[in-house]
Amino acid sequence: MSGDVPSASKTEQTFWAVREALLSCELRPGDRLKCNVLAARYGVSPSAIREALSRLSSEGLVVATPQRGFRAAPISPDSLLDVTEARMEIEVLCLARSLRCGGLQWESRLIAAAHVLRGTGRHLGDKYGWRDAHSKFHEALVAACDNETLLQIRRNLFEQTERYRRMSVLGHGSDGRIKKTDADHQLLLNAALARDVDKAITLMRDHIGATSRTVLQMIEQAKADSDERVLSPSRPLKRSAARRP
Repeated sequence: MSGDVPSASKTEQTFWAVREALLSCELRPGDRLKCNVLAARYGVSPSAIREALSRLSSEGLVVATPQRGFRAAPISPDSLLDVTEARMEIEVLCLARSLRCGGLQWESRLIAAAHVLRGTGRHLGDKYGWRDAHSKFHEALVAACDNETLLQIRRNLFEQTERYRRMSVLGHGSDGRIKKTDADHQLLLNAALARDVDKAITLMRDHIGATSRTVLQMIEQAKADSDERVLSPSRPLKRSAARRP
């Protein structure tokens, strides 16, 4: 049996590798994605990269422009607000239907997912553990929703907001934000098990909105820092630019 990786498997591996690089902002938002450069980076053909980028464009992680190629989807206040609003509306719709339809098996799955999430730390040695547990907890909340189309849209929007979630736990005040996130999850669990639809919806809107508000503040702060550097350059003027007395 050949030791070579089958082309289909290699293409799939490339897709997930590029996707992870986009979600982690290793491939920075707004950057041009050159197929030849990425092909050399991942050791695959340019056609495999093009296929991966085309698939990722359908998830909103890549922007494809005719005659100009691909770019990593930009992060801007407008795009953040758009995807947050869309996710919020779909998420609470799925959540309400799930709470009304869920039975004992749904409750058991939700309790188990919450237990795993509480026991999974966010340390550097477990890069994917918390993220996976977090995703499964939110999936469990809406798992009893009786509309598969809504659930598919919800999954796509959840993935599109992954970059924002990662940004929201970076920088100053991240410990406090992490504690609030953990507290939010417990409150959501309690409301869901109590079948308190109105309370669960209010909690979910605040939970999703908190990430958006944090990232908006980070974008505004980055812009302010950039403007300050332009207005108050750290380097002295060149001697040639100043007149001698």
